[in-house]
Amino acid sequence: WSSTAATVATVSDTAGTAGLTSTLGAGTTTIGISSGSVSATATLVVSPATLVSITISPQTPTIALGTTQAFAATATYTDGTTQDVTSVVTWTSSYALVATISSSVGSYGLATSSGQGTTTISGTLSSISNSTTLSVISPVAVSITPANAAISLGGTQQFSALATYSDGSTKDVTASAIWTSSAPAVAGVNSSGMVTGLAIGLSTITVADAGLSSSASV
Repeated sequence: WSSTAATVATVSDTAGTAGLTSTLGAGTTTIGISSGSVSATATLVVSPATLVSITISPQTPTIALGTTQAFAATATYTDGTTQDVTSVVTWTSSYALVATISSSVGSYGLATSSGQGTTTISGTLSSISNSTTLSVISPVAVSITPANAAISLGGTQQFSALATYSDGSTKDVTASAIWTSSAPAVAGVNSSGMVTGLAIGLSTITVADAGLSSSASV
């Protein structure tokens, strides 16, 4: 067995696999066989790999209102290879009032939440498409812990904030929330909710997140 274009396809001449071709690239090659003084040929045309499917990830994510979610698209071809096509597919959102998604340079596949609810995120390339569901939830309450605290002069107290969302889920927002003290000369608070006693007196520590707030006395 022989192949005239080994860069297109090779053919086995080994017992057990004789005549089995392996494609290596697009193009045309002539496959030949000979036995003694008898020979024959056949033309083998190898077409470029074509797109079979697209996979969108992550699948069915849930995000908080006011945040974003990055999606990626992976293409699978007839030769079994895969390729990241995030920047090539056309991205769409079925409900822009819940989230929009970018097909622009620098932000391909980035969904931005715009309202509470569910939308279908789709990626399309050469008439092949796939989709997933994006859910956007909004916080309904923010709580602060502890509710009250006594701090010695020069001492510290770590406060934490917990957001409760419309679907009943919760999330620690201590690091992302805004912390303030009604009397910073008495009790100072940093961006992580750590309160330091600076003078004798009373202060109200307030945490705010997504338009909601909660307070504690120090």
